[in-house]
Amino acid sequence: MIYYDFTHGNIKKTLMGYNANDCAASLLKAHKAAGLETTQQECLQLVALKGYNKRITQAKKPAVVQSKKKMSMVDVINGGLALVDILKGDLADDETIIARSKICEQCPVISDTADSCVGCAGKKLVTLARNLAVKYGRNFYNPKITPVNIKPPMQKPISNFYCGFCGCNCLNLVLSKDKHFVNKEKEDRPANCWVHSL
Repeated sequence: MIYYDFTHGNIKKTLMGYNANDCAASLLKAHKAAGLETTQQECLQLVALKGYNKRITQAKKPAVVQSKKKMSMVDVINGGLALVDILKGDLADDETIIARSKICEQCPVISDTADSCVGCAGKKLVTLARNLAVKYGRNFYNPKITPVNIKPPMQKPISNFYCGFCGCNCLNLVLSKDKHFVNKEKEDRPANCWVHSL
């Protein structure tokens, strides 16, 4: 991963990408949002000068997701509506779920613990609701993934992982229809996040 600390006025954020070009694309978006006129090539030069790598060390304790996003009442309500739709079986199509899962597997901020999503009380409500749904005959497609940034590597169902941006359970995210993603805040998400395509 390549990281770049972007500062402009009182705006401070760390941008990231799988490579220099990816990080430069994030920097270009940040420049445009801040009203700065630069080119992809200029951003690439900046990343080459000021970008840096963070080594991912093998940790015995998993890192806890510290959500980058503040939950609003709209987010909580929309998350609740998404959960209701999931339990009713009103889901994204299988091809979309599989494609999203593969992207989440490559995400640099996916985590195996969460403490920040107030919408589902950090997995407890979601797990209870899913267990009840399964008990009464509703099954969920829950693909197994091996996230690249979880050390040591582990293959588990996607329901065991959380988004590092919003703190939501990854299974809920990949199952939800596009209509539930109202506050996308795309610029803060990793460059390869599938939410960018909505």
